[in-house]
Amino acid sequence: MRRNRNNIVSGLERPENIMCRLRLFYECSDGTMGFAEWVLPYGEDLQAHIDHWKTGGRMVITEHIDLV
Repeated sequence: MRRNRNNIVSGLERPENIMCRLRLFYECSDGTMGFAEWVLPYGEDLQAHIDHWKTGGRMVITEHIDLV
């Protein structure tokens, strides 16, 4: 694993325990709010997941997490 001068791991060099949480918020048929969430490694195609799930007025929030 290589780090830049600011000690930050980037791109495909990220360790497997650094993940991204995707949270999907949507309106249910009864008018209440629902949500779902996924935790994916950065090696996955995150943009494709985000683009897919944000269709139809749904909102997707991303969060960087470190698994311990």
